[in-house]
Amino acid sequence: MKTRVTFSVICLFILSVVAAGRVSGETDTIEVMAEGNSALEDTAMARDEALSHAQRMAVEKGVGVYVDSNTLTRNYQLIEDNIIATSQGYLLPDYEIMTEGRKSDGLYHLTLSARVRLGKVSDDIEILEKMHKVGLIKKGGNPRIMVVVTKDDFGERVSSNFAVAKLSGVLIKQGFEVISEDRFRHNLEMSQKKELLSGNITTAASIGTENGCEIVVMGHVITNTGDEITIGAVTVRPVNASLEIRGIQTDNSVVIFSRIVTGEGANNEVAAITNACKKAGKYIAGGILENVVSNINKIEVQVKEMSNDDFERFTLDLLKVRGILNRYVRNYDEKGRSIIDIEATEQSWQILQKLKAVSGLDLAAEAVSRNRIVLKQGL
Repeated sequence: MKTRVTFSVICLFILSVVAAGRVSGETDTIEVMAEGNSALEDTAMARDEALSHAQRMAVEKGVGVYVDSNTLTRNYQLIEDNIIATSQGYLLPDYEIMTEGRKSDGLYHLTLSARVRLGKVSDDIEILEKMHKVGLIKKGGNPRIMVVVTKDDFGERVSSNFAVAKLSGVLIKQGFEVISEDRFRHNLEMSQKKELLSGNITTAASIGTENGCEIVVMGHVITNTGDEITIGAVTVRPVNASLEIRGIQTDNSVVIFSRIVTGEGANNEVAAITNACKKAGKYIAGGILENVVSNINKIEVQVKEMSNDDFERFTLDLLKVRGILNRYVRNYDEKGRSIIDIEATEQSWQILQKLKAVSGLDLAAEAVSRNRIVLKQGL
């Protein structure tokens, strides 16, 4: 058994080296060939331009290898503008010019062999994406996040302080503002704590609003330990963590994303939960940014004390308001209370000013937040 395992490991190592091409493990580089050209008539200037073009092409190939090998979806325009366009510092200085000269097409052609520093590409892409993400967060109003993660403890749901800390750390590292659990938990009544830990969305949204948060991330983690596995002299016990996460807007209790992620570890749950939180953090960031930076805003409009005739006129006139794309009537009761969802290209406070003038209905605002407007007729 030991011989088979050792042979398999050796085979995997050989395959990884072959698949990587001529990637150097010592310098974290890859060797590529690239060609550049120039239409300039002056030979010296044409050579310089062709060389610069070839260097950019070499960096572009190196970036392509890095992105493909890491199976990542990148903001390629960001990479192109900040890395490929400059190409400074990404090529080692020992590049070799293989061929050069003016050809029958009238262009000066230059082919070079160069080594691209994948380590620097990786580091700079990470920095660029973090800066880009921080910019998007600010554009979205810098939403504050409350994190609640529970686990099972002898049949009862309790707070998983470790998972909360890990998930909060991942989100903070990505540029989000996370409200400390200590800020709200000790002020809660026993009934609120119980409902929060049970996963009650309405309670979580209410607590988040009271503590100035726009988003509540709720999670529940379950860990399972497998049977021991012995490889040679080493014995390990695999641990799997399953983390279910949901994102809730606090002003209207709407779930904006939901997903289950898993993480693996060995012998204890620490590594498994940590890996699950890292995966979840990336997904959460995408879910929040997609919601808060969207070109189309989904806003819930509540109207109080409005007659049926006025309500019908109001809903018809909504589509005449510039910036409102669609409206969906959700509810209207005998007390004149209504709920309408709208899709708009403007923010809620901008839409509010236009709604006040709709149909001359004398509407006044009781409350306004990112995703909700509360109006009252004849306030």
